[in-house]
Amino acid sequence: MIDKILNSEEIEEKEDLNDNKTPRILIVILGVIVACAVCVFFADMFHNLKGKNLDDVIPPTVSEIEGVVEAGKKIPALDKQAAQAEANVMDKQGYGYSGMNASEYGMLTKVNGKELTVELYDEDENKAVTIELVGINSVKDVEKALKEKFKGKNVLIEYEHNDKKKAYVYTTDGEMIQTWLISNGYAEYDGSKIYHRDILKKAGEK
Repeated sequence: MIDKILNSEEIEEKEDLNDNKTPRILIVILGVIVACAVCVFFADMFHNLKGKNLDDVIPPTVSEIEGVVEAGKKIPALDKQAAQAEANVMDKQGYGYSGMNASEYGMLTKVNGKELTVELYDEDENKAVTIELVGINSVKDVEKALKEKFKGKNVLIEYEHNDKKKAYVYTTDGEMIQTWLISNGYAEYDGSKIYHRDILKKAGEK
């Protein structure tokens, strides 16, 4: 009789152990499923990001831009070009995260002394803006140099503290046109207290 009671208790203990193991097994299985799902998610995200470095984007030629812009509408390719140009400026000029003011992207179509007319690639319609190259005085043949070197090229405009009349202008590879003019003897820094005055000063010291 005692043996039967003991056997009965052992059976109950085993059943209790089995009952306790069941939730643990379910938790382990659930953990494995979640881990697999996370791995698949990150693998897919990495695959989508792979090869999309801005450095791989090649700026378009003038003819390519003219061919893809219709009825003043900006296509996604131009968004990438503008982003690439801004990234090049940030890298070449050594600007920090907030190193640039408001900027716009377009094609330099007209030169009149220090005044440049740029056809912007706008979301709604192509519009032209005329700005003055801020921070420089002409020394010699500025207009001629600008026409020969930069007219017809895509440029990035950075306005001087949101002044829509004065701006810094950059090429798509990140070079500032003002510093190029100063470095090549066509202009000089005018001494004004502008946002990027240190860069213009440095260009005149080379």
